Amino acid sequence: MEKKGSPLIERLRLSGPLSEEDVRVTTILQRNTKRYPARTDFPRATGNQKALYIIVHGWACTFKDLQDGSRQVIDVLIPGDIAGLRTGLLTSPAQSFGTISEVEAAEISSHAILRLFEQWPRIASSLLWAAGQDSAILAERLVDIGRRSATARIAHFLLELGARLQVIGQATHRGFPCPLTQHDLANALGLTAIHVNRVLRELRERNLLAFRNAEVEFLDRKRLAALAQFDPGYLNHQSARDTPFADPQAPAGQDEGDASAPPPTDRIAPRPAPRRGTNRNSD
Repeated sequence: MEKKGSPLIERLRLSGPLSEEDVRVTTILQRNTKRYPARTDFPRATGNQKALYIIVHGWACTFKDLQDGSRQVIDVLIPGDIAGLRTGLLTSPAQSFGTISEVEAAEISSHAILRLFEQWPRIASSLLWAAGQDSAILAERLVDIGRRSATARIAHFLLELGARLQVIGQATHRGFPCPLTQHDLANALGLTAIHVNRVLRELRERNLLAFRNAEVEFLDRKRLAALAQFDPGYLNHQSARDTPFADPQAPAGQDEGDASAPPPTDRIAPRPAPRRGTNRNSD
């Protein structure tokens, strides 16, 4: 697999080039990380202070538990994703976050995100792009559950994960390591674990896909994509300069920030005031 840098930075670069300063600030946001064991929930926010989590390593999910004890997995979160990006400003978000594998995540407050929008508009536009991509993925999940057959929805879901992981260098065209269980797939796709097992066996027997020993292998990716009618266009993995937020005059993204950057805090240093006589909009 191709070695990549910070998964969040690699993902945000899909929305357009990032300057050295953009990369530095984004790196600072991820400096204070904590490790969470596999299969545990993230702490719930209290009061007015809502928390978002940048997934640095490992896999997590957004979910909702029902009164009958069943669980609906809403999002599967991989490195570079931000848990709570769509709902972090809501007063009472009706979703919870939990780990699938062991996770290293950076916790940031919703207030810090608001300050980021005020002071660093280029990063803010990239985060809006990421939230839009998350919504597009969620829309496909709705189509999965509402209209696709069980075989097509599992194939589509795993192809989508492979495409997302390739962006951050954690998958190849042939497949990817996957900590999801058959129960996780069932909870994400509105199926039973027994049905998931049957479909995975069918896909293996048709020489399309193998999922064993925590590894997804695409045996015939072209035929699998045809079966699932998988078109990755909704992921917007296109040339950065084709996106609406891209600055056609901006240079390509730089290396990942300065190792001597100040330690992360909940306060992001304001953009320096322009010198007297300069144009404030020259950025």
